[in-house]
Amino acid sequence: MGKFEKPWYKQTAKALRERNLLEARIKNAEIQIEQLKEDGEKITPSYRPSAGGTLHDGKALLVLERVETLERHVATLQKRVAMLNNALCALTDEERYLIELVFDLGVSGDTAAREMHLSKRSYYRKKDDTVRKIAEMLGFLR
Repeated sequence: MGKFEKPWYKQTAKALRERNLLEARIKNAEIQIEQLKEDGEKITPSYRPSAGGTLHDGKALLVLERVETLERHVATLQKRVAMLNNALCALTDEERYLIELVFDLGVSGDTAAREMHLSKRSYYRKKDDTVRKIAEMLGFLR
């Protein structure tokens, strides 16, 4: 099995490609939460459970459940962002530049090698080592 077929490599590459979208997904979920809370307050003055722990309005209960689901989703996304940021902080400047070129800007290997003043062979070795390093920090590879 080549390295590109290995699950840890695919997971790491996917996480790096998606990391810029995570912040937008968090913001969108937070906007949805805010809107749902506003809508919930319109449905019933207090859509939180009463002292007895029950909600009598079915719509309010649905709103509360959706808010709680979105809040858990936001917390999960925030953890992923924190893990990725921590992993990127542990890289050298050259490694971070490589990640920026390849996963943020989407440049080809040939272009990245030229931009970094590396031979193709050195570039691909550096890329593989950097992806492996991140995979280990993210727990995809032990």
